[in-house]
Amino acid sequence: SSNKEVIYFRNKIRLELLPLLSKDYNKNIKDITLRLRNIVSEVSAYLEQETEFFFKKVAKRENLEKVIIDLKKFTSLHPALKRRIIRKSIKVVKGDLYSISFKHNSEILKLTEYQLGEKEIYLPDDLRVNKIYNKIIIYKKRISKNQIDEIPATWEYNILIPGKTEIKSLNIEVEIKILDSADIKPSLYLKRKKSKREFIDYSKVKLPFKLRNRRSGDKFCPLKMKGFKKVKDFFIDNKIPKSHRDLIPLLVDGEDKIIWIVGMRLDNRVKVDSNTKKVLSVKIKVKNTFSQENFE
Repeated sequence: SSNKEVIYFRNKIRLELLPLLSKDYNKNIKDITLRLRNIVSEVSAYLEQETEFFFKKVAKRENLEKVIIDLKKFTSLHPALKRRIIRKSIKVVKGDLYSISFKHNSEILKLTEYQLGEKEIYLPDDLRVNKIYNKIIIYKKRISKNQIDEIPATWEYNILIPGKTEIKSLNIEVEIKILDSADIKPSLYLKRKKSKREFIDYSKVKLPFKLRNRRSGDKFCPLKMKGFKKVKDFFIDNKIPKSHRDLIPLLVDGEDKIIWIVGMRLDNRVKVDSNTKKVLSVKIKVKNTFSQENFE
């Protein structure tokens, strides 16, 4: 039987070390070891229960392919819980913990304390851990039709006015209607939150419209702010990850004036006011997961 072969580490402990300790140090070593094992088992069961509870509080799963940890909630936890939540997150994404060591866990813990904007580390089996501002994202590198690499670095599309424009490569649909200002409740355009719909003064823009991503030097005049702001600085202030910035749609008019950073901020120059007669209602349906995050 393999239980009697001392070539196995567990057997060397049981057959050689424990008898030696019992003889030369403490004859009750077996009872002490058994009690210790029971205590460790109870503590481990308790920590596992706590891990499940706090995992639901600080982490979010996305189709078993990605786990996002909220660092604002995570940082206040005990280090023992932090390590276990990291292990659980990896297991959710990877399916197991093979090839994942204590050192890897420590690297992720260190990453959670990284103070600058973004940083990424690579783990075995194509696992990636990305620190983006107040989030840790654990995911496995996969190829999919919605992945960033498949979207051109620079893109722009003509938009129908009025009408619907479907942009299949971005999984975006744009619908624009021309309305009388009297038919719109002021509460709709005065409620300035992140939204998939925006209202624009028709007289303050030039046709045609295009939907494009950012360009070097882009500026706009954010609603409720004085003067211009670089789009790059706006993204930084709003903690938009670098990897997402080229995917956020910008609605521009015929003079390439930025009208709306979709889902984030309207340009102050095109807002509806008491003198507005005709209004453009712009509604965006976004299925692209990177852009969708800006509406949440």
